[in-house]
Amino acid sequence: KFLFAVLLLLPLSWAVKFELPAQEVQCFDEELPGDLLVTGTFKAPKLYNQDLEILIFGPGDTTILKQSQTVSERFAFTSQVAGDHRICFRNRVFSNQGTSLAGTMIVELQMRMGSFAVDYEEIATKEGLKGPVDVEIRRMVDSVNDLHADLIYMRGREETMRNTNESTNSRVMGFSVLSIFILISMGIWQILYLRRYFLSRHIGGVGN
Repeated sequence: KFLFAVLLLLPLSWAVKFELPAQEVQCFDEELPGDLLVTGTFKAPKLYNQDLEILIFGPGDTTILKQSQTVSERFAFTSQVAGDHRICFRNRVFSNQGTSLAGTMIVELQMRMGSFAVDYEEIATKEGLKGPVDVEIRRMVDSVNDLHADLIYMRGREETMRNTNESTNSRVMGFSVLSIFILISMGIWQILYLRRYFLSRHIGGVGN
């Protein structure tokens, strides 16, 4: 049950279809662990004087990939650092054509991650795997390794969040203690001030 629940949390393969108006940018955010292979395809019907461009950014907005559909509809990258990755698409219109004359693209995106992104037929040829059973065993081993890496990543995230919560709780506690100290100090000061004030008024009245 635990393994099934974890697998549900890991979108290792997904696809989406969306509209992209001229000169507009559409982005998707995906949180990835480090050292994860990601492959995919993107395509849209070719329009006159327009081009579909993919831009992929890693944590800190570092550029990982910039590619045009005219070059290739396939892309691949390996996440170097764990964190949020942004996959963006731009419907680029060339300068000699006005945006008002440009059309909207229907973009299809497919992505695979981890063991889902591996070409096992190519691996079978390179490594000399014998038959579909060996290939399936290799696929299962890679899936288990992916799961193990994801569990380590999620454990690290949980520890980071726990440390952040503990730090926040400590700061809140310190602020609360400081607030109580200030309130008590103000109360004591007001009592002493009022006492001196009434004593001075009383002494003045006796002198008259």
